[in-house]
This record gives sequence, structure tokens and C-alpha cells, in this order.
Amino acid sequence: MNLLTVSDHEYTQKTITDLQYENETIENKKFDECVFKKCHFISCEIKNCIFIDCIFEDCVLSADLPTNSRFIDVSFKNSKIIGIDWTKAKELRNLIFKKSSVDYCNFRFLEIKGIKIEESTAVEADFTEAKMQSSTLTGTDFEKAIFFKTDLTKSDFRNSKNYNIDPLTNKLKEARFSYPEAINLLIHLDIKVDY
Repeated sequence: MNLLTVSDHEYTQKTITDLQYENETIENKKFDECVFKKCHFISCEIKNCIFIDCIFEDCVLSADLPTNSRFIDVSFKNSKIIGIDWTKAKELRNLIFKKSSVDYCNFRFLEIKGIKIEESTAVEADFTEAKMQSSTLTGTDFEKAIFFKTDLTKSDFRNSKNYNIDPLTNKLKEARFSYPEAINLLIHLDIKVDY
């Protein structure tokens, strides 16, 4: 299925497999309950598109721009979602990343309450001033990820690692962490902990 050449603008309950796009523009498409398998979108602009109840499995999205697009109840499984500037999207709701890479992604200033990033990597992802209350962020490597003035109230970081979260500049009320990584929260308090 070549999404760029067909005249269809709406796809419902379709399985889309092995698409390979690079430096293309995909625009004015609506995908409802679709499954994308082994698709690659590299440096593409996904413009004015809507994804509802969609699943991406074993896919690669790299350096794409989701310009004015909506992602509602979308799951990424075993996928590489690298360097996406999610701030260009029109709406993000109920995103799930499972066993995926969201390295170098930009979530700055976004309202992404309840986002799930599980058993994944979020290396150098930027969550500055994001509203991420009640998020599930378990089993994930947050090496060099940026959390600054981020609302992480009631979020779950259990079994995650390498996060650098200053409890003085981020909201952490009722957030959950697991030992020993939780010791990293004390680094910013200028105290010494003996083992």
C-alpha cells in the first residue's frame, strides 16, 4: 500500500506492512484502528494526519515532523521513535511506548498526562515543563533525559534508571521510585549518604 499515491484519505482497520519512506510528505490522511508493521518513516513530514487507536509494531520513525497531526490512543511496540519533535503535533493523548526507543525526542511544554514509556530507552529526551501527571515510566533508561519544571505528580518510575530529576525544581508528589536508583534524587540536595 503506497500512502502517497493512492487517493484514499481514510483508512479503517487496515494492516499496513513494510512501508519505506524517506524525505517525503504524508498529509491529510486519517488512520482509525490501523496496525503499522515494519514500516520506516525517515525524515518525513506527517502533516495534518489523524491516528486514532493505531499500533506501530517493529517500526522506525526517525527525525519526522508530525506537523499539525493528532495521535490519540496510539501505541508503539518494539519500535524506534528517534528525534521526533512532538511539539509540532496538534494533539497527543494516551501515547504508549513499550519496549521502544524514544531517544532524542522533544516533549517540551506538552500536556501528556498518563503517557506510558515502559521497558524502553529515552536517552536525551526533553521533558522540560511537560505536564506528565500519573504517567507510567517504568523499566526505562532515562540517561541524559531532561526533567526541568516537569510535573511528575503520581508518576511511576519503578525499575527505571539513569534519571536525573531535581526534586526542588520538579513536582514529584506521590511519584514512585525503586531502590537503589531512587538515591539519585538526593544528589541535588547537597547531602551525603553512607551505604
